[in-house]
Amino acid sequence: MEIIDIIDTFDKSKKPTGKMKDLKPEPGIYCFYLKQHANLDRFGQGGQAIYLGVSLDLNGREINQHLKTGETGWSSFRRSIGAILKNRYKMTAERRDPPHVKKLRADKYKFDREGEVKITDWIISSTDFAYWISPNLLISKSELEKLELLLLKQVKPTLDLDRRTKHLNPLAADLDQLRKICREEVRSKSLL
Repeated sequence: MEIIDIIDTFDKSKKPTGKMKDLKPEPGIYCFYLKQHANLDRFGQGGQAIYLGVSLDLNGREINQHLKTGETGWSSFRRSIGAILKNRYKMTAERRDPPHVKKLRADKYKFDREGEVKITDWIISSTDFAYWISPNLLISKSELEKLELLLLKQVKPTLDLDRRTKHLNPLAADLDQLRKICREEVRSKSLL
């Protein structure tokens, strides 16, 4: 499979994220793009790819977490969007795990209830979703990740923090800094 063919499939499959329904439970690669009217400050303008991921089940839990209020602690995509929009929407970062869980995972933060709703609303109203289904239904996750690596280098999504390609994203340090603010907010609350 040529990378250009996958990108072409993204262009053909792209639809408003809010209308994304009934994806097949098959392995593939997906990409979120900003809608033409959308603006994510320095992290993207209309039409730009912002996030790329792989899934062994495009209709499964992984992708649904990106779109579900309250699931930010389980979605790097949502954590990045929330970190960028935090000041605009006056959101508060919180710990993902309940207080009885001893280990604090500040890197897996979520947002206050209103903030979670705002993130979901923003994603649905401001992004388009595209995907490619592997013709090899038995493809392994590691094989998908090899294709993902090549796509990350080509598509250059602005929210890319993948350890393999982060160094290629000129916005990675800025995004890391915004996410650090959220982590520090969670840590400071846990000391109270």
